[in-house]
Amino acid sequence: MMSIGRTPLYRFGNVTKSLCRRSKLDGLREPAALLNPLPAAAALVWHIASGKGHSMNREFNIAETGFGSYWPLAILRWVMVLIFVSFGIQKFTPQSAQGIALFISNSPFVSWLQIFGIRGEAYLLGCVELATAALLALGAFVPILSALGALLGVGTFLITWSFFFTTPGVVVWSISTDPIAWNLAGEFLYKDIVLLCVCLVLLLHSLPTALVRLREKSRQ
Repeated sequence: MMSIGRTPLYRFGNVTKSLCRRSKLDGLREPAALLNPLPAAAALVWHIASGKGHSMNREFNIAETGFGSYWPLAILRWVMVLIFVSFGIQKFTPQSAQGIALFISNSPFVSWLQIFGIRGEAYLLGCVELATAALLALGAFVPILSALGALLGVGTFLITWSFFFTTPGVVVWSISTDPIAWNLAGEFLYKDIVLLCVCLVLLLHSLPTALVRLREKSRQ
């Protein structure tokens, strides 16, 4: 059934009929709203301002609120905040800087970071991760920051998951009883696909509903 916002079209038809009456003088239908237009105008302004108009659906959303109940996504949001804070802080330690140097040097996407040196590239990544954590936290209150923080998270884990395929020695492919053999570093990197999906879910639920139709059922 077609609708405008949350109101079915047939209801608008009923309202239109109730607003019209037949004139006793000329037999024409005259809108009763013309006699007293203030209530109709006020109702229209309220309908648009309250976000029920179709044009208002292009606004961003806070992932766990928006239309309907998505509060369980708050768990994912704050877990990702904790993860990015932890990872970001670690990047300022010598051990972490040395540990990620091999991944960065063999990556076609971030190998250019080597111009900052081993410690410099780690510091830069640490700042990006802490900024992502801040955006995700603020995104619980500001819709567009919810989308931006989740987008940075998606980009981060796309790159880190690619390390699984670009870093020599992490995984060995062969035609045998063990076609995929990976070491501890490979196990650590491969699980990033889960974190990637978490950020992707937060991103999709933060985008304007005009772009992503995930909330249609909750409107009906």
